[in-house]
Amino acid sequence: MLTLCLATVTAQAALLSRSGGQAYYDDVLDITWLADANLAASNSFGVTHICPDHSWCPGVGAMSWNTAQAWIGAMNTANYLGTNDWRLPTVTDTGGSGCSDYGYTGTDCGWNVDLSTGEMAHMYYSTLGNMPSRNTGGGLTGCGITGSIYCLTNTGPFSNLQRYAYWSGTIDADYPNSSAWDFGFDGGYQNTNNRSMGLYAWAVTD
Repeated sequence: MLTLCLATVTAQAALLSRSGGQAYYDDVLDITWLADANLAASNSFGVTHICPDHSWCPGVGAMSWNTAQAWIGAMNTANYLGTNDWRLPTVTDTGGSGCSDYGYTGTDCGWNVDLSTGEMAHMYYSTLGNMPSRNTGGGLTGCGITGSIYCLTNTGPFSNLQRYAYWSGTIDADYPNSSAWDFGFDGGYQNTNNRSMGLYAWAVTD
């Protein structure tokens, strides 16, 4: 069972330490995030095809969506941190299905998205207070001018948060057999991607 104690609080939202700082409870979303945002790089839980053992490998710990689901399943089998209901963060598909309403503000797909549509979007923008690489008009912001990787300036109490895209657990309704939603911690965009791509995985639990 996860134990709770008060820890460092960001300016945007409270994050409470659990399991001796190995996880953090988000009191706004009512979910708990792993403290290590790239745990797969150091603990595969016996799952194969995690980078560097992957056909397209952006960095150690990245994996396909199917492998990410297997990794989550293995974590639950191991009862990691005393919990067996870990999952990938969710995205709520609003408006047109899939990424059909791509935009620069207030949609579920693109930059400056409606924060109620994504747990990772809420973490990036609200809890951690990071900037998008595109403004609401579609132009590059200050952090995006030199490359979107510089937009992730605050990682809060988390370690190994990658300036790259992370898988959600939500399948793309337009391409249910091949695509899933993801969120880019390099520049704050929410999108869909082919499930064979190598992205990162950050586990949460309700």
